[in-house]
Amino acid sequence: WARAVVEHDSAVDEVITCEFPGFQRRPQRWPGEPYRTLLRVRDQLAPYNFDTSVNLRFDFYWGALLAQVCGIPRRIGYDIASCRPFLTDRVAYAPGRHEVEQNLTLISRIIDTPSNLCSPRLEYDPGEPARAAALDFVREHGIGPNDPLVAIHPGSGAYIKSWTAQGWAQVADSLHFRDGAAILFTGSKAEKGLVEEIVGLMKAKAISAAGATSLPQLAALFEHCRLVLGVDSGPLHLAVAMGTPTVLLFGPSADRAFGPWGDSEWHKVVRAACDCAPCGKLDFTPQEAVGHDCMRAISVDDVLAAAAPLLARSRTEV
Repeated sequence: WARAVVEHDSAVDEVITCEFPGFQRRPQRWPGEPYRTLLRVRDQLAPYNFDTSVNLRFDFYWGALLAQVCGIPRRIGYDIASCRPFLTDRVAYAPGRHEVEQNLTLISRIIDTPSNLCSPRLEYDPGEPARAAALDFVREHGIGPNDPLVAIHPGSGAYIKSWTAQGWAQVADSLHFRDGAAILFTGSKAEKGLVEEIVGLMKAKAISAAGATSLPQLAALFEHCRLVLGVDSGPLHLAVAMGTPTVLLFGPSADRAFGPWGDSEWHKVVRAACDCAPCGKLDFTPQEAVGHDCMRAISVDDVLAAAAPLLARSRTEV
């Protein structure tokens, strides 16, 4: 599902996706499934004769093992016990450091001048077809080039990272009536019901693109926005990459490691004021999440206070 993030990047020659049971968000059929899959993927990759592999996720032992099974001569990854036996180049993992910085330490084993990448910005090019589709969308909804359009992406891959529907509705209403913003909700097909619930609680009218965009089209829509708000999720990093100011709500996950990679003057984090946050535990079911209310500790006023200066600044710089 992350293929669209990199397949249009001019720096990427080819994208090969490999099945892996642990990343399919479903129970494994039997304990040996990852290893049977490993052999199948080894055969899939055999014709490529790779020189080097870089294992970007610190705990991804399967990826490190795959590189060894494929016979890749140079295998770079983090010096973590579960991965260490399968690597030729081991790099120290520093808990708490931002994941972009962590990954750059791996890349520095390959490139000759790592100092040139000391502070890279996120980039994403959605492509002209996606930009044309996004332009048609905003025009169809009567949004002009100088109209303040604010997007809210309330969904996330982990239930425990979600904020309340009522909270988003109140934030959206305030941004509309106080700041004159047109409100756009975005999300996947699976998040369409959540968006409909929020819109149903609002007093103002809102536009919904939930379930109606590809990833490139979503990025192109964010490019039209003065501000994007949401919880800790991939789409909010996409908004950062498009150069749009963001407000991100963080609870169980650590913003120091997974927060927006960009200028803190333009990308604001609203943290849950709980002693237990961040706990790093994201696999609560909705039933198990009862009583784990770190996200509910974030108030509407907290979110609006973070949004106000960003919206004011972006308006003056349009």
